[in-house]
Amino acid sequence: LRHVDRVQAVFPYLLRNPFPSQRHVLGPGIFAPRDGIKVHRFVAAVDFVRVEDFQRFCTGGLEVQAVPLWHGSDYLCQGFLFGAEEKVIYFSDVSEVPEATMEAVQAAGQISLLVVDALFEKTSHVSHFSLDDAVNLARKLRPKRVLVVGMSDHMDHEETNLKLRKLQEEGLDVQLAFDGQFVDLRL
Repeated sequence: LRHVDRVQAVFPYLLRNPFPSQRHVLGPGIFAPRDGIKVHRFVAAVDFVRVEDFQRFCTGGLEVQAVPLWHGSDYLCQGFLFGAEEKVIYFSDVSEVPEATMEAVQAAGQISLLVVDALFEKTSHVSHFSLDDAVNLARKLRPKRVLVVGMSDHMDHEETNLKLRKLQEEGLDVQLAFDGQFVDLRL
């Protein structure tokens, strides 16, 4: 639950038990303006479930394993491994992959899909991989396919994908993902 405090600070309206300082919030989606009239709004609500690093949990019938990732030098977030038939690794918001996480990923077997972030093509960022970092991770893990997410507008989609196709000579299928993309997998 290392993320709860941060989420509460940034998104108090998502929580079922809002902060006392926000007394105008009566519950998820129910607000009382200063005149005391209740106003119902449709907003999401979050129920936190404690998931420890390397713990396996089930959601929607899918077994998932949480793994720690560095998101900057001072913040651990989580990536996810899942899939019984075809293995998927989801690493968004990553600046470094801890050795223990690499070991867990490699122990999972053949990876069908690696989803990994890359904010810029070559420029390093304090809390995100560059495209070069993502490709280097793909070279280590050798997944069947890599989809890069979280790109800035500094990467031209078509031009970058043309460059990435050259990695097929190394046996790597790396492409920038796009909004609404559907990936057919047997999980």
